[in-house]
Amino acid sequence: MDLSIDVHRQNGYGHVGAILVDAILQAGMRYETVNARAHRFRSEQPDADTTSGLLALGGPDRLREMLKWPGKKPDRIHRLALHLATHGVDTVEQLAAFVSNRENVTALCAINGVGPKTADYLCILAGVSTAAVDVHLRSFAADAGLPDLSYGDLHSCYLGAAERLEVDPRDLDRAVWRYVSGR
Repeated sequence: MDLSIDVHRQNGYGHVGAILVDAILQAGMRYETVNARAHRFRSEQPDADTTSGLLALGGPDRLREMLKWPGKKPDRIHRLALHLATHGVDTVEQLAAFVSNRENVTALCAINGVGPKTADYLCILAGVSTAAVDVHLRSFAADAGLPDLSYGDLHSCYLGAAERLEVDPRDLDRAVWRYVSGR
């Protein structure tokens, strides 16, 4: 399946730091909380719009302080930024190109705290067409008679459904997420 890149349709960040903040903080959190934090980070840290700019801010302790976020997630943001820098990813456009390769997305899951859903959500934020199977998309699938499928199987189902419906997988993901979260 072609995972086409559309950087202009991303989540409006255009900022590597905000994308990584959103992708990592979202696990187990309310969307509104994370989205507000990512937008604030983008506004307050304009030089973190690249991976090198994000890393220049300092390590995990500095991120913890800036984000006002305790725990391990600032460490994960830093490790993810280091991983991307090691692979020559500095801009949003380079991030989109990097995560358009499924092998690179799979390799992101080797970073402690980055699972397939977070890796796929990172793709969406970077402008790559895919779906990130979260609790809402799992619930919708279960209601449709697809309970207990693996992440990979559900991911394939959503990509296949988007193809059949001739819609961008991100749009299907967003529509299902909004429907289930609004119940």
